[in-house]
Amino acid sequence: MAIDIVKNSNKVCKIYFIPPGFPSYWTSIESNRGVTGWNYDDFETIKNSQDNRNYEYEGVFISYFEICNEHVFIEHNEQLSKNEIDNISSIVV
Repeated sequence: MAIDIVKNSNKVCKIYFIPPGFPSYWTSIESNRGVTGWNYDDFETIKNSQDNRNYEYEGVFISYFEICNEHVFIEHNEQLSKNEIDNISSIVV
């Protein structure tokens, strides 16, 4: 699934699956976020936000998707385009 996401955007730095069903995935793109740790409540806040795509967070953007019943959080330095969001949203594994 992570490879399919990365194929749809060259902006992706990291992919998190919460709760862990799949291992997290890091790309070769270095994140602008200086902190490496997470608070689970942050994921919940982003997930439940009205605007959970391109959510500004600590110098990067986080986008939430539910793909095949998995909660997927994508970290990216630049905002995803509508086309990228639509393509990632349509991934079926």
